[in-house]
Amino acid sequence: MIRFFYIFILFTLFSCSAFSLNNIKAIKSVAGRVAPWLADRLLVKSISSVNGYDVFEIRTFNNNLEISASSVPAAGMALNYYLKYYCNCHYSTRGKNMKSFSVLPEITMPVRKVCKVENRHFLNLCTQSYSASFWAWDEWEQLLDYMVLNGVNMAFATVGVEQVWYNVLKQFNYSEEEIFDFLPGPAFNAWHMMGNHEGWGGPLTKNIVDNRSKLGKRIINRMRELEIEPIFISFYGMVPTTLQKKYPDAKIIDQGMWAGAFHRPSILLAGHPLFDKMAD
Repeated sequence: MIRFFYIFILFTLFSCSAFSLNNIKAIKSVAGRVAPWLADRLLVKSISSVNGYDVFEIRTFNNNLEISASSVPAAGMALNYYLKYYCNCHYSTRGKNMKSFSVLPEITMPVRKVCKVENRHFLNLCTQSYSASFWAWDEWEQLLDYMVLNGVNMAFATVGVEQVWYNVLKQFNYSEEEIFDFLPGPAFNAWHMMGNHEGWGGPLTKNIVDNRSKLGKRIINRMRELEIEPIFISFYGMVPTTLQKKYPDAKIIDQGMWAGAFHRPSILLAGHPLFDKMAD
């Protein structure tokens, strides 16, 4: 029993230190980018969630802002709440009003907020093609900061999906030229992932695929630092129309045309051994 008690204490201390070393660093980094004048006066503490829901508390003392939060997105919401309602500041990816303060606006009564929902999802497939097709890291970093300031804890992560297709199709007897005939340009990824067309907006190059893969990994790593769960695209059977020629015995359905002008990718039926191999 004594041994179990010591193990419990050690586990508790390890859990708290993990929050201190990683989560506090993450939210202070966000503050350093969004409101540099506040970062050195920001104190962050860990508190427990409420029945599985995120919670934050904020107060000021000695010209410092103290945030107590149950997660990085909860701490982000707390930071945004203070900036918005006490500093009259606004942060977004396309417009900002982030004036600085040498003396922090005081919170006369501590504020406590509990999230109404457990999962706060952001982005869809079209967003990244309409708006973010050719974004570089600086623009993605701003969007990720915007996400955490608004409490997002799960988001689509599709940048770099071309690398996944490239790696998979190479294993199924596709040449690089055939792969690039199938993959779209970055501005048309959404409609490709939804099974609407092949190869439109290209051609791609291996250099483009590699660069988008590096960017995608950087985005995912930052998401995890900020406790934003990446949502990936799973394999649902969409395959190049040319797969039937390479595997004539496979059960593949031709999907016909989309919008009158685009030949849609085919669908490999689940349950066929080839489906399991490609999904793996």
